[in-house]
Amino acid sequence: MVIEVPGSGGALSVLVIDESRTKASSQVAERALLVTYGVPSAPKVTGVDVDLFLEEYARRLSSASNALVAVLLPSGVGTSKGTFSPLRWKQDILKVVEYLTETVGIAAVFLVGFEMITLQTLAAAAEAPKVVGVVTVSTVPSVPPYGLNSYEIADQLEAFGVGVPSAVETIKGWENEYLAIDPAKTAPRLGQIPWLVIHGADDRAVPEEALRQLLEDVDGIGELHVLNAGGESLRADPRVLALLVGWLARIVS
Repeated sequence: MVIEVPGSGGALSVLVIDESRTKASSQVAERALLVTYGVPSAPKVTGVDVDLFLEEYARRLSSASNALVAVLLPSGVGTSKGTFSPLRWKQDILKVVEYLTETVGIAAVFLVGFEMITLQTLAAAAEAPKVVGVVTVSTVPSVPPYGLNSYEIADQLEAFGVGVPSAVETIKGWENEYLAIDPAKTAPRLGQIPWLVIHGADDRAVPEEALRQLLEDVDGIGELHVLNAGGESLRADPRVLALLVGWLARIVS
């Protein structure tokens, strides 16, 4: 079921799937996984439908983890309204956490972010009191992401079909927004929240050494798993699902 959650830039599209054991008894699931992929995995092609939610993957994740799974399309992606900004995407995550906990009645939320939105995922986890665990996949270890300036980021986002502001000054302001979600600052604020970091050994966008340096700089807060032969995108990699489910079982036991 796709629902709309109010966001700062307009309505956000969220796929909600509950294949947990509570579904049969009509009870509210004890926990939820809020997943977001951020930027679409392929450039926008007119007339071509893309499953931005990776719905079948989400169903398997819900069943295997015995949790409700919500997949968020952040502002400017797919049918979600508004445009991208670094802090807006963080606020989008916080808005859906609020919806899951206050409207649905979920007691505990785990955040799962992929690639560029790992920055906002970490920052949101450090702020939301009912977030009890965070997973970042293909983690961006520093800002600006991938060493790109704001205008280069805007060009790439637009090429992938993400809505971006038209005003040059607004885009320039992303520089300060990224500084506010620098993982070197947000990761230490996780406190006792468990953090699973999953990385592909063949990821050319983020060298493994840079990620290990971040984890060392924040006193080894994150638990790192490197996947052999894993590339820059691990969205559909079954090993990620297995790692995530195993880690979750260990955390909640």
